[in-house]
Amino acid sequence: MPEPGSPSREPGLLLLAAAWLLPVLPALSALLLLGSSGLLWLRRRRVPLGPHPVGRSWLWLIGATLLAVACSSHPERSWLALPVAITYLAITWGGGHLLRVAEWRQRWLMALFWGLVPWVLVGMVVVLTDWHTVIPLGPGEVRLGTEDGRLNSVFFHPNVLAGYLLLVGPLATTLWPRRPWRTAAAFAILGLGLLLTRSRSAWIGAAAVVPVLLVLRHALVPPLERQQARRTTLVILGVLAGCLLCTLPVWAPRLHSLIEPDIVSNEGHKLVWAAAIDMAQARPWTGWGPGTWTLIYPRFRYPAEFEHLVHAHSVYLHLAAEYGLPVLVAFLAMVLSVIRRAVEAVRQGPDGAQVAALASGVVGYMVMGVFEFTLAEGRNSILFFSELGLLLALTHAPAEGRDPPQPTKPVDALRPAASSLP
Repeated sequence: MPEPGSPSREPGLLLLAAAWLLPVLPALSALLLLGSSGLLWLRRRRVPLGPHPVGRSWLWLIGATLLAVACSSHPERSWLALPVAITYLAITWGGGHLLRVAEWRQRWLMALFWGLVPWVLVGMVVVLTDWHTVIPLGPGEVRLGTEDGRLNSVFFHPNVLAGYLLLVGPLATTLWPRRPWRTAAAFAILGLGLLLTRSRSAWIGAAAVVPVLLVLRHALVPPLERQQARRTTLVILGVLAGCLLCTLPVWAPRLHSLIEPDIVSNEGHKLVWAAAIDMAQARPWTGWGPGTWTLIYPRFRYPAEFEHLVHAHSVYLHLAAEYGLPVLVAFLAMVLSVIRRAVEAVRQGPDGAQVAALASGVVGYMVMGVFEFTLAEGRNSILFFSELGLLLALTHAPAEGRDPPQPTKPVDALRPAASSLP
């Protein structure tokens, strides 16, 4: 029998399996995460739902989603959005419930980080060999490898992999003191992978991650650990600088294309953003309905946008167009509330490095979301909401599995009184 307060073995094993399987089997990973949290709930009969403001923002989000589904222009397309939103709530709750255990939390971070490294290496080999193939599958086809020299690995699209890397990469800072050289090498692999995706939106997100990470580490790491934090920061910046120098011919022309007016994708993005704004203005409160983009967008598409894009190339504009402004506001409020409360809860505490890594990754991913809609992809969404759950877990102090801090006695109190001396 486990000792009181010690973590149960089975939920922890399911949790680790969910982290390792996420890049290749996202549906199974989500089921394992939900199953492990349910198993723990059955054993402990305790359901920590987190701070009340976070709970209220979730209620607003579910309610606004229900309104968008009820008022959809095509209800048969939109009804699935409600169970999906509830599933994401359950993933966040499951992460917040399970990952309060400090031991599981550290293992979960390690599994997410190290579980991605081999897949990035596989993608690099594919890029170097320029391998690609097309496999017919029923009426469609599956494309494997790379056709444009961009890294995608098992994620099938470079932007999808890049978004995942933004959320995982900062976790290296929580593992550095234990395995500094090994972690530095793995972080260099992930950094090179991000550059080889040639995802401009992810690079902009990474440019936001670095300052947010540095500021939060300085603010949240206890004073006694700041020297170690500074050394870690110098190593991080050095590894990033090395990756940038080694891949200068890869990223410099691609980055310069952001300001070139004749790039087809640039103009297409501007036109789809304008159309999404028009769609949101036509139905601001309920949107056109979740899942209706391909049906409604042709009415608003500008003729010069000849690619017939299947999403708005922006998380926020897509949510506004399909779900309406209430869902967009509730979503932003929920994310910002979780980050703010996690930062406040662990200010200069033992979990400050974890909050800094998670919060900076989420912020960078949200910045990337201005230009991309990778949040709709299964692995990205599961990872995003599970990391929100982890931040939610860190708002509970003291966390489960760790003894509360004992008050220290002053030195004088340990000495015998003068009257007791012979």
